Amino acid sequence: LFEGTADGVYIVDAEQRIVAWTAPAEKLLGRRAAETLGRPCYEVLELEGATGSNLCGSEPGAVVFPEGQPLMVEGLLARPGGSRIAVSITYSPLYDEEGRLAQVIANVVDITRFREAEEMKSTFISNVSHELKTPVTLIKGYASTLRREDAQWDEATIRESLAIIEQESDRLDRLINDLLDASRIEAGGLK
Repeated sequence: LFEGTADGVYIVDAEQRIVAWTAPAEKLLGRRAAETLGRPCYEVLELEGATGSNLCGSEPGAVVFPEGQPLMVEGLLARPGGSRIAVSITYSPLYDEEGRLAQVIANVVDITRFREAEEMKSTFISNVSHELKTPVTLIKGYASTLRREDAQWDEATIRESLAIIEQESDRLDRLINDLLDASRIEAGGLK
């Protein structure tokens, strides 16, 4: 079962020394079991920008598992050769008969694509917000100008201002339809 898992899995003892390392962990993390076994996990798995409870980023015994529940950490893992991947590691405790921490099973999942998708989504939302703001600002500006009671507008100025309001309304409609199409594509409702 341990060797047959598709995820990268390793086991550390109570002193955080690696005692088992699966073949998928070798592939995912870029390190052979022979070079990791017996070493403290913090020497092998250094996470940059770690968020969460990083067992391998702490002194042995410093991390407490609340009521025996797993802990999770995310961060960038430096691989041999200089490449980095975003990983999520779930640490699950195993206790001996006396209730002392005996080992911890670490399940490592590559979340690089998830992180990239989140980044792209954030950029997309920022760009869309900017694109939507432009026509709204122009529509409001021209409408407010035309409503001014202290000014008299000739027929040509009124027609030109209303034409710009109409153009920007059409632009806003296209942007909203593009957003709706993107939402349908993401939901699988539009090919």
